[in-house]
Amino acid sequence: MLRLLTFTLASLSFAALLGQFYGLWQMQSFALWAMLPGTLGLIALWARYRAQPRTLSNPATGRR
Repeated sequence: MLRLLTFTLASLSFAALLGQFYGLWQMQSFALWAMLPGTLGLIALWARYRAQPRTLSNPATGRR
């Protein structure tokens, strides 16, 4: 579930571009209302899990 949340938050920039392309919203308003909180959410996830060991339950399982 945590990986799905991380992927969803990380894909918001692509959603902003697609929404602008299809005329659903302006990229500027989407960035203020969705992408900014999403970025803050990713930073919060990073701060919460950065000290944990690199296991499969940690969203950041890459090498250091």
